[in-house]
Amino acid sequence: MVWIWRWPRESSEFMADFCGFCPQPDVKGLSIFATQPLPPGTKAVLKSRYSLKRFLDLHNPPVNEVTVDRLWRDIILQYVPSDHVQFVPARLTARGGASDDFFVMVPFDRVIGIDKHRSAISDMLETTQGTRIYDIEKLVLVPNCLGRLHLARDKQNVTFLYVSDALRNALAATGQDSPFYTVEQYNREYCNITEH
Repeated sequence: MVWIWRWPRESSEFMADFCGFCPQPDVKGLSIFATQPLPPGTKAVLKSRYSLKRFLDLHNPPVNEVTVDRLWRDIILQYVPSDHVQFVPARLTARGGASDDFFVMVPFDRVIGIDKHRSAISDMLETTQGTRIYDIEKLVLVPNCLGRLHLARDKQNVTFLYVSDALRNALAATGQDSPFYTVEQYNREYCNITEH
């Protein structure tokens, strides 16, 4: 089974913003959606008006880019080779202090996960570089879209992150499963679809 990794459900209660990288990478095209490593020494800057303690209680706190603690980083590296993902050290500044205990995750692998023929897509662009999907009214995934991978972004919409059943279960065993959605849960919570 393939799971969709989105913002943790706690994001409805509190959130931090990814403000960018420091120092700013001078290599064109490097971003949170990079397919190659960011330069050594790059750090991510995260900020929130909420209490720091709320973030420290979670392995994957609600940040608008996938951010994990050391434990989840170490678990992910048991499933994903280190040359397929980068964990950029992050400084989270929030009410009550700052923490350097988190990493912004940059997975490099890409798969075609969104089935553009069976999904209800309201905004899509076909280019010579491929399909770009911007808005989905009902999501249908390509069966076994991850293949042998455990973690990958979608080629057609890089904001979609997929995780294997094995990796999701290992991460959820730590006590937090709030960022993981089945397709049905995703459609219900993000697309407002009710199954009859």
